[in-house]
Amino acid sequence: MHLWHLETEPSNTRPDQIVSGLRTSVPNRMKPLLHLTYDSPDNPWCGGGGSLRDWRILKRLKSWDRSFCTGAHPHPLRDPEIRRIDRGLARFGEFVSRRTYAISAGRVLRRFMRRPGAVASQSPSAWAPLWETFRHVDRMLLVVHHVAGEEILRRLGPLGPSSLRFENRILAEGRFYATPNRATAARIREANPGARI
Repeated sequence: MHLWHLETEPSNTRPDQIVSGLRTSVPNRMKPLLHLTYDSPDNPWCGGGGSLRDWRILKRLKSWDRSFCTGAHPHPLRDPEIRRIDRGLARFGEFVSRRTYAISAGRVLRRFMRRPGAVASQSPSAWAPLWETFRHVDRMLLVVHHVAGEEILRRLGPLGPSSLRFENRILAEGRFYATPNRATAARIREANPGARI
């Protein structure tokens, strides 16, 4: 089962089916799960369908101890059962917000993954590259909504090559992926034939 099917799947779907392949040593009680994404439905710059899908899926994983690390956007969505971790300096605009989110979220991820049995999911973004990801690919589901490719170079100027390298590594080095898009799945398979999608 893939993560994005949850919106139509029955609510009794087990979490270990959803994050297929991510194994933990913690018994079936409240396993720690951290979802990281710069974007969220309350993002004034780009809160789109992918972020809304991520939020809805996270709400369905009720048997997990859920944390949601996202940008510090105004008017954030709240759920009493999901620990929200807002990071980044949103008051300084989108560019600064994204970069400061990436730096701070990397620290959050590093600390979180020290917890016994912890697993993470992430909607990676070349616009907010979270380099700490590559230390945890064996316990992380990468939710890839789209691939920006060469557009990164045009939009980011001198920071483009680093961000494009991040996106290429996401496609090539992850182990577990979910995507709502066949074209993106084909790009992942081309870069990473052994990946589980």
